[in-house]
Amino acid sequence: ARRLDRIEQEMEQAATALQQTEPLAVATLADALAESRRLAIAAGMRIAGSQIEQNQIGQVASGHLDILRNLQEVLDILTNNRRQEFSRTIEKLEAAGRDLDALRLRQQGLRNEIDKKADIKPLANEQKQLGDESGQLARRLQRLLAEEAGQVTEKAAEQMNRGAIAAAQGAAKEAGLHAKDAEDSLGDAAQRLRVRKFQLQSQLAMEQFARLEDTIKHLRRQEQKILDETRDFDALARAGELSREQVSGLRELTRQQELLHDEATRLAKSLDAASVFRVAISAVTTDMGRASAMLDRRQTGLPVQQAEQDVIARLALTLKAIEPEKPDPAAENTNSNNKPSDGKPSDGGAKKSSPSGAVPLAELKLLKLLQEDMNARTTQLQSAAAGAPPSDDLQHQFDRLAEEQRRLAELAMKLLAPEQPANPNDHK
Repeated sequence: ARRLDRIEQEMEQAATALQQTEPLAVATLADALAESRRLAIAAGMRIAGSQIEQNQIGQVASGHLDILRNLQEVLDILTNNRRQEFSRTIEKLEAAGRDLDALRLRQQGLRNEIDKKADIKPLANEQKQLGDESGQLARRLQRLLAEEAGQVTEKAAEQMNRGAIAAAQGAAKEAGLHAKDAEDSLGDAAQRLRVRKFQLQSQLAMEQFARLEDTIKHLRRQEQKILDETRDFDALARAGELSREQVSGLRELTRQQELLHDEATRLAKSLDAASVFRVAISAVTTDMGRASAMLDRRQTGLPVQQAEQDVIARLALTLKAIEPEKPDPAAENTNSNNKPSDGKPSDGGAKKSSPSGAVPLAELKLLKLLQEDMNARTTQLQSAAAGAPPSDDLQHQFDRLAEEQRRLAELAMKLLAPEQPANPNDHK
């Protein structure tokens, strides 16, 4: 409880320190801090400590579950808000990009008029107006942390203002040169803005990917512990009737499985509905639910252990899909030799893949692994049925497999669909 109090104080201090440079992060910290205090997590921890001192073990177990759920609520705010911050920033950058393109088109039109008209003095006000709008857009881009695009847009605004002065003086050639420079600067700013947006999108994707990997590793470790304890309880049950203390321990194991199921469910809901990873984690939650229900009925035999093993196996497949590809030494040697005499790499040399490219690759890998696993489990169920009408449990598993296969097929069509050719009329 004292440690949580210190964390809350540090969150307040961090929010104050980041107020000027990271306003979005400050909002996230404020939301998490407010929720932590609303849920009175530290107070709950102190109450649990007092109950332990008074040997009120039954009440402590229930209190611990509430504390864990409340802590998860705070963690969800910190992780989900950051994702929402990134998404909002990217949306704002996209809107700024549209405004930048519109400004460039207007500047292009004005430059054409300057080149054509003999008397350009009436165009000075329009050029000044475009300069003012460009300056406002430059400041907006800098607030969105697109510094390079903002600086170049500010440069364009200065060029427009110089062009406006030249136009007011009737200096057509000078005004035209400034107008062309401003138009080119806006084009450069648009390119820099696209790069910045891609950087944010890649950063968001990789952060989500790293969190996904850490969470899956945690789920697998915890499920393995539950499986080990289930086997221990099964051995005790075969040796004789469980004691009251052992039954209480089995109930605690059931609660641990329920908590893990809740955590996996939250993870699945946080993933894109069109993600192969969501299909995999959703299947994990189903197996966890089966295991939890059987443990609640004090079943510790092979069926519940198989459900727990299925959870671990699916999580292992997911982690295998996330693992980076090992470099091919032969390909590296080929690339190192693929250089012209001047020592510079040729255009045909290997290019490093972008960070976000790892995500669709992992999705394809997981799709393949899940299909192979599904084929193996279908064969296993058919063997279990042995030609006879399947039991209700087997029929339920067959139905679940069929639904998973349908979802995998839909995702495969989306992932493997050829990209639409670019529109030749798009702005280059």
